[in-house]
Amino acid sequence: VRECARRGWRTRGLRVSHAFHSPHMDAMIEEFQDVVRELSFGTARIPVISNVTGDIVDETVLEDPEYWAQHARQTVRFADGVRCARARGVRTFVEIGPGGVLAGLVQECCEHDRDHPGEITTLPGLRHDAEITGMLTTAAELFVHGLPITWTTIINQGQQIELPTYSFQHQHYWLNPPHPTNNTSELGLGATEHPLLGAVVELAENGPTKESLVQRLAGLSEADQERVLLDLVRTHAAIVLGHSTGETTETLRAFKDMGFDSLTAVTLRNNIAATTGIGLPATVLFDYPTPAALSQLLRDELCSGPMTNLAPILTDLDSLETALRGISHSDSSRTVITARLQRIMSMWRDSALVEENSDVTNMIQTATTSEVLEFIDQQLGRAVN
Repeated sequence: VRECARRGWRTRGLRVSHAFHSPHMDAMIEEFQDVVRELSFGTARIPVISNVTGDIVDETVLEDPEYWAQHARQTVRFADGVRCARARGVRTFVEIGPGGVLAGLVQECCEHDRDHPGEITTLPGLRHDAEITGMLTTAAELFVHGLPITWTTIINQGQQIELPTYSFQHQHYWLNPPHPTNNTSELGLGATEHPLLGAVVELAENGPTKESLVQRLAGLSEADQERVLLDLVRTHAAIVLGHSTGETTETLRAFKDMGFDSLTAVTLRNNIAATTGIGLPATVLFDYPTPAALSQLLRDELCSGPMTNLAPILTDLDSLETALRGISHSDSSRTVITARLQRIMSMWRDSALVEENSDVTNMIQTATTSEVLEFIDQQLGRAVN
C-alpha cells in the first residue's frame, strides 16, 4: 500500500480486524472450518454469484465448509462477479450492507466493462444512522426505476390516503431585496411547489442527454452557465443531506466536511449523472471535493467546445417563423421569399462543405505518401491491385 501511495495511486486503509483474503488467514482456516461444520444451511432461493469464483455457484457448494474457508482466504473476485451479473442482463444493483462503498465499486467496474455496455443503476440500501428510512428510500427509488415493489410486504400496516391538495410544509423567511436572475427554463428547469426543490427538470422519454443540456447552456453567458450549474450541484447536495434549500450548501466547503460519506456520495453522484446525462466516475466527489469544483467539471463536460450564443439567433428564427405563418398561399410575394430562403439554406450548406473540404485539404497536405494512398483507396476504391 505504501508503494502504491508513493507512485501516486489513490489508496485507502481498510478498517478491519484481520488481514482477510491473505496468507495471514492460514493459521485459522482449520478452526474456522470446524466452526462452519456445526452450522445449518438453508436452501438458496435466488441465484448466488460467488466472490470466490466470480460466477454463479451451485447451492450445494454453499454448504461445504471448504468453500467458506476459501472465501476467507482467497482473492475477492468482485469485478468478475459484476461482469457475470451484467452478462445475465442485470442492470440494477442494490447494496444491502451498511454503507455505499460497493455501490460505487459496481459503477467503477461497469465503466471499464466494454463487453456489456449500457446504463446501470446502483443504489445503497442501508444508512448506519437510519436503516428503516434508508430501506424505504431505496424501495421507492427502485419503484421509480420501474422495478415492481410489493408494498404490502414492506409496509404491512396502515392504509392508502389521498395527499393533501396544499403544500404541507411551510418555511418563512425575511424578504430579501430583488436581484437579477436568468430564467432557469433555458436549462430545462421549471418552478415547483415541492418543499425541498427550488427547480425541476422535465426528462425526455429516454432521460436527459448531454446534447440537450449543451444546447440549453449555449444561450447563457459564461457567468450564467457557471451559476446555473453550481446551483444544480448545491440543490442536489442539499436534497441528499436532507436540507430544505441549496443555499445551505457552501460553495467552497468540501463535501466530506458537509457530512457526506461513501453512501451519500454515491447517491449524489447518481442524482447528478441522471439529471445531466453525463457519465460521472464513481470517485467524482473524491476527485472534485467541493461544489465549485464539481460544477466546473460539469461545465467542462457540457461546454468544452466552441459554442455560438444561440439566444438571439433562435429569437430571430422564431420571429421569422411567425411572420411566414402570416403569409397566405395566394400571396404573390411567396415566390420571392421562397427563393431568398433557398439561397440562405444553400449558403448554410456550402459553408459546412467548405469547412469539411478544408479539413480534407489540411490532412492531405500534411500526410505521408502511404497515408495519401490509403485515403484514395478508402474514398475512391482500389482500381488496380
